[in-house]
Amino acid sequence: WGRLVPFSDIDLALVHRGLPKPQVDALIQVLFYPLWDSGLELSHTVRSVKESVSFGREDLTWLTSTLGARFIAGEPELFAEFSEAMVAAARARNGRPFFAKVMIEVMERRRRAGDAGRLREPQIKDSRGGLRDVQAVYWLARACVADGGGEVRDGLSPAVAAGLLSVDDRADLESAQEFLWKLRTDLHELAGRDQNQVTAELQPQLARRLFPDTPDCLGALGQALYRAVRDIGAVSDEFFTAIESRLWSGRRKSRLSPGRDGKGDGPLTFPVLQSVLRRGFDGLEELERFSRSGELEKLVPEWGAIKALSFADPNHRHPVDTHSFITVGELADRLDDQLVHPDWLLLAGLFHDIGKGRGGSHAQVGADIFAGLGARLGFDRHALETIGWLIRHHLLLSHTATRRDLDDPRVIDGVAAIVGDSDRLRMLYLLTLADALATGPNTWNSWRSTLIDELLVKTLKSLEGEPGEEPSNQIRMTEKHFELLEGDAETAVDFWPGENGLGELAVVAPDSRGLISSIAGVLALNRINVLAAGLYTTDDGRALEVFRIAAAFEDKVTDEMYGKIKEDIDRVLSGRMALSYRVDELSRRYGRKGPDREPARTVFDNEASEEFTVIEVHAPDALGVLYEVTGALAELNLDVHFAKASTFGDRAVDAFYVRDLDGGKVTDDGYLKEIEKNILFKLSRFS
Repeated sequence: WGRLVPFSDIDLALVHRGLPKPQVDALIQVLFYPLWDSGLELSHTVRSVKESVSFGREDLTWLTSTLGARFIAGEPELFAEFSEAMVAAARARNGRPFFAKVMIEVMERRRRAGDAGRLREPQIKDSRGGLRDVQAVYWLARACVADGGGEVRDGLSPAVAAGLLSVDDRADLESAQEFLWKLRTDLHELAGRDQNQVTAELQPQLARRLFPDTPDCLGALGQALYRAVRDIGAVSDEFFTAIESRLWSGRRKSRLSPGRDGKGDGPLTFPVLQSVLRRGFDGLEELERFSRSGELEKLVPEWGAIKALSFADPNHRHPVDTHSFITVGELADRLDDQLVHPDWLLLAGLFHDIGKGRGGSHAQVGADIFAGLGARLGFDRHALETIGWLIRHHLLLSHTATRRDLDDPRVIDGVAAIVGDSDRLRMLYLLTLADALATGPNTWNSWRSTLIDELLVKTLKSLEGEPGEEPSNQIRMTEKHFELLEGDAETAVDFWPGENGLGELAVVAPDSRGLISSIAGVLALNRINVLAAGLYTTDDGRALEVFRIAAAFEDKVTDEMYGKIKEDIDRVLSGRMALSYRVDELSRRYGRKGPDREPARTVFDNEASEEFTVIEVHAPDALGVLYEVTGALAELNLDVHFAKASTFGDRAVDAFYVRDLDGGKVTDDGYLKEIEKNILFKLSRFS
C-alpha cells in the first residue's frame, strides 16, 4: 500500500518458510548489498512466516507495515500465506487488542504533530488529517472488517458494505489522500530531504507547482490543503468511532447519525450558533463541523471568503477560520457579569477577521461586511453599531500600545475619543487579548501585555476625567539615569535587569548623529532585541540613550552578555571596531531572504504627536533592521527622540519619533520621499 516519494524510507522484507541460516545470509548478500552500495536508505528485515507472526504480536509497527505489504518477487503462494497469517494476527480476539494499540499510536502521533486542519504550517504525514490517518483507516478496515487476502488498496469496500463508511466518505478520503501524495512529492523535491511540514517558506513555490494556471495560486493551495486534511481528519475520526462501536457492541454504527456533517437536528440557525459560541472551546469542534459541512456558510454566506484562508497572513499560527473560532474560545473564558452584552462580544470575535483576503484594511472591510450580514440576521441598531465598531477597531489598542508614545496625552486622548465609554473599552480590551492569544504563542508576551495594560488604564482615566500621573512603562529619565549622566567619564554604560527577561541598558556619550545606530548595531551583533529606546541630550553636548532590551535566543541578558556588550560599545565609540561588515555578515547568517518575502514599507504620521513626525517601518523581522533604519535616518540629519519595536510573526513594526535639524516636524514631501527611499534601500537585503 502507499507510494514512494523522493526521500521516502524504503522498507524491504525477505520472508521465507524457515530457510537455514547460511542460505539466508547468502540471500542478504545478493539482495541487500547492491542496494546499500547504491546509496539507498534501506531498512530491512529477514523473517520466516512464523517469526513474522510472533514478532507482530509484540511490535505494532511491524504488524501494520505487513498489512500494507506489496509483493515484489518470489513465490506468490508464499506471499499470500504470509499476508493471511499477518491479517489473522491482527484479527486475534476479534481485533480488539489491535484496535486499541492503533488508537494509542494515533493519539500519541496526533499529540506530537498537531491538527493539520488548524495549523498554518501543517505537518501532512503524522498529524490529525495526515497520511498516517489514512493508513490507520486501511489497517483497521483490513484487520477488523475486510476478509483475509487481497490488496489493502481494496480494503475499504467491505467497510462501505458494512455501513461503517459511506460512499462519499470513501471518495473524500481517496481524493484527499491523492492530493497529499502529490503535495508531499513536491515538498520533498523542493526541500531536498524528507520533509513533511508545509512551511511558510516553501508554500509559494508549492503553490506555483500545484496550481500554475491559477492567479491566486497561494490561496488555491490553502483551500485544497485544508479541505484535504480536514476531510481526512473528520472521516477517520468517524470511522474509528464506528469500528469501536462495532467491536465492542457487535452492532453496525449507522452513518446517518449526527456526526461530522454537523447537521444534527436540522439546518444551522442563528440561535443555535449563539448557543455554540457561548460554550467557547467546548463548542470548537462543532463550529468546525458547521464550517466544513457548509452550514455556517449557508447562514452567513460571507464566511466562505475566509473558510480555509491562511497563507496571506504569515503572523498567524492558524487559518483564519480556525483563528476566529479560537478567539471566541478565549473570549468565552473571560466573560463576566460586568459585560452588558457578552453575546455581542462573542460575535465580534467570530467575525473580527471576516474582511481578510479582500484587499484594503481588513478591519474596515470587515465592519462594512458585518453591517450587511448583521442587518440580514435581524440585529437592532445598537447591536449593529457596537459589533461593527469592535470589528473596525479591534487592532486599535495593540497598534497604539506598541507603536506610539503612551506618555503623550494626545495619544491617550485620541484613543479615548475613539472608544467613547468604559464599556466599549472593556470589550475592546478583551477582544484584543483574545485575538492576540489566538494568533500564536509569540504574539502575546509580557512586554506587549504591559504596554496594553498601561494604555487601558490611562485611557480609562481619560474617559473618567481623572487627572493624575499614572505609572509608566515608557522609557523615562530617572535618578539612576541622571547619576550616570553626571559622572566624570566621557562615555559610560550601565545595565539594570528587570522582570520576565527584560532589562534596561543606558549609554552616555558625546552627542553625534548616528549614535543610536552604533548602539543598535552592537546590540544586533550580540543577538539582543530592542523593544524601545529613548534619547536625551544635554546643553553641553552629551547624549543619554536608554534601551529596553531582551535576549534574542536566551531567557535573559546574562552578566557575561552584558560584559561583551559593554566592551563592544567602548570599541565602537573609540573607533576601534567597524559595524557595517559585521552586521551584514550577521544578517546574511540569520536572515530568511527570498523572492516571496514581503518587502519593507514605511508609513509617515504627522498627526500622532504635536512635536514629532512618527515614522513606522514595516519590515521582515531580522537582526540588524534597527541598525539599518537608524543609520538611514542619521544620514538625513534626523534626530530620533523615541523609538518602539514590536514583532508580529516574521514581521517587525518599528516606530520612530523624529525631528529635523531645526527641531521641527518633517513636512516637506520631497524630504519625506527621500527618507522613505533611503530606508527601503537599506532594508532591501532583508527582503
